[in-house]
Amino acid sequence: MNAIYFLRLLHNSFRWMIILGFSFAIIVFVFTINMPREYESEAELNSSVSTSVNLGDIGPAPMDFFSTSSKVDNIINTVKSRQTLNEVSTALLSYHLGLGNDVSELLISNSSLSNLEDYFSIEVMEEWRGEKSDDKRRKAIDSWKEENITSEGYHRVFESEKSPYGLKSLGKVQIYRIGSSDLMRLTYRWNDAGIAQKTLSLILDVLFSKMKDMNLSMSRDVVAYFEIELENAAGNLSLAEQQMKIFREENDILNFYEQTEALSAMKENMEDELQKEIANFNATKATLNNLERQLSVNKELLRYGRQLLIVKDKIAAIQRQIAIVEIGAKNQKLISRLRKEERALNTQLKTDLLNKAAFERTTDGVDIKRLLESWVDATLALDESKARLEVFEERKSYFDREYRRMSPLGTNLIKIERLIKVREEYYMEVLHGLNQAVLHKQTLSMSSDGLTVSVPATYPSKPLPSKRLFLLIGGFIIGIVLPYLTVFLFDLLDQSIKTKNRAEFFTGKTVIAGFPSSSFRLAHRDVDIPQLYRKCLNQLMQRILNQRLISNKSVTLNILHFSENSKKEAFTEYLLNALHSEEIKHEVHDFSAIEDVSKSKYKAYISNNDGLPNQTVDVNIVVHPNILEFNYNKSLILEPAINLYVLNTKSIWRTADTYKLNELKSLELEDDHIVLMNVKDYDMENIVGEIPKKRSQIRVLFKRLLDFTS
Repeated sequence: MNAIYFLRLLHNSFRWMIILGFSFAIIVFVFTINMPREYESEAELNSSVSTSVNLGDIGPAPMDFFSTSSKVDNIINTVKSRQTLNEVSTALLSYHLGLGNDVSELLISNSSLSNLEDYFSIEVMEEWRGEKSDDKRRKAIDSWKEENITSEGYHRVFESEKSPYGLKSLGKVQIYRIGSSDLMRLTYRWNDAGIAQKTLSLILDVLFSKMKDMNLSMSRDVVAYFEIELENAAGNLSLAEQQMKIFREENDILNFYEQTEALSAMKENMEDELQKEIANFNATKATLNNLERQLSVNKELLRYGRQLLIVKDKIAAIQRQIAIVEIGAKNQKLISRLRKEERALNTQLKTDLLNKAAFERTTDGVDIKRLLESWVDATLALDESKARLEVFEERKSYFDREYRRMSPLGTNLIKIERLIKVREEYYMEVLHGLNQAVLHKQTLSMSSDGLTVSVPATYPSKPLPSKRLFLLIGGFIIGIVLPYLTVFLFDLLDQSIKTKNRAEFFTGKTVIAGFPSSSFRLAHRDVDIPQLYRKCLNQLMQRILNQRLISNKSVTLNILHFSENSKKEAFTEYLLNALHSEEIKHEVHDFSAIEDVSKSKYKAYISNNDGLPNQTVDVNIVVHPNILEFNYNKSLILEPAINLYVLNTKSIWRTADTYKLNELKSLELEDDHIVLMNVKDYDMENIVGEIPKKRSQIRVLFKRLLDFTS
């Protein structure tokens, strides 16, 4: 295919292109006479897809290309979703019903209002208009939709693209992102300016509500889950703490670890003091024994000393009380009083001893007064030490009881504390999760609130330019292109031989001659037909003459064909005329019509093994029968001859033709050629060269230019 091929197709279909082009333009003109004008309302919103804030990390939220594209797609798909359009449809109808009958043209035109009255019955409209609130009116409309969803009226109002409340008409809303910014533009067209503006405004309202619900629905569920878990965790923690409180009250525990530490320290101190007191007791006892040994020589003095023990016993009782108070409660006032009584008794005892002493010296020469004072002091010290030892033994028993009581309490207390710690940690984890969920929810809420209208829906004061001219031009172009495409497709899908190149491709043989169709003479009156036919046979005639000179005997031409419409008769006639004009002796042996005569003719043709009878002529023309329907004479074909396969370009080359041609090739015929009949005008020049006809200088120049480019 080259430029000339497409120009020839254009030339062949030009008349129909002009006719259909104007016909389509006239049809479009008639159908668009009453075409309504459209009004377009515009609005812009700020999506904030790249400037949202993350409360978990104060500052801009991290964004990437995919998350930004996803958010933009969410907005676009929400606007285009059926649920959104359905809510807008209901809201728009409810708004128009709430306007009443006397409405400004800016809100809805009279024609649109009259159409509204045609959609529903008067009873239904009065019932809806009777609803005072817009929410109740919307619920009533939605209920009507559910009840009449299969009715024709529902589809006529809420599905059709001719109704302003139809999903198909509302689905024509356009939304797209302005460049790579956060701004998005929405446009909507309708034949009523007020309806276009209100529809776009309602779409924005529903969009904001949908986006907020979509963003916050899952976050609300997460927050609710953490709130329930936090309440359960707080209850479990409170229960464990109450268990700890009861345990401490039952076991008199203020602070177990401090109490056990203090108890241990007190016991250690008591043990140290006990050991010191035992040592002191032993030392005092040894001293007393020594003093009694020294005083044993003076029985009277001893007897007198025992009488003084009554005072000593009082002093010992007071000292015992002092020891108990000092080790236990350590009441300073009581200790001071007891010390005062002790000093008074000691003074009395010493005074009595000094006044009543009968002996001044012991046998060892020791002063009795001083010895008695030492004996009394040692006796009192021993009694005091005994009292302190008794108190220490009681304290030791107390510490042993406390150790036995506190030991098992520690294990139970650790278990309770571990339980409280586990439940407290779980409570803190749930509380942290709740805080994160609340922050995420608030972030989404702020992100949803960031979806704001930067330019409200505009009121289109002027209609859009009419598309009628574009429709007329489009109809005219379609009418022009359609015939050309039809001719091109038919030519492309045509499986016939059609051209010289296709004939040579199918057969694998060269084309030696080609003749135009019978209509060529009428279509090209300026062509010299006789000269053209001579050019068509030039190659064949030259072949015959060369063969005649080389062999110096009669030349045989085998005319073969594969179908009855091969135009072999016309070719034979052209060949005979050429031979006659060249004064070449010839004879025709026509076996092509044997099917129309007796079977004896066919038998004679098949059984002819003697060759052609007349060898005195220069050219013998043998016209064989249809070789697909009848058997051919092998002896005639195998004789030295020029074999000519006559093919009609309008015939379709089939597998049977290829099979038969391969069969003939197996005979090893040497001089085989193709003769084409009904050759197209544009293909004739590929066979005979330039067709001899009159051409203007412009056409000659244009033809040469096309030949150069191709």
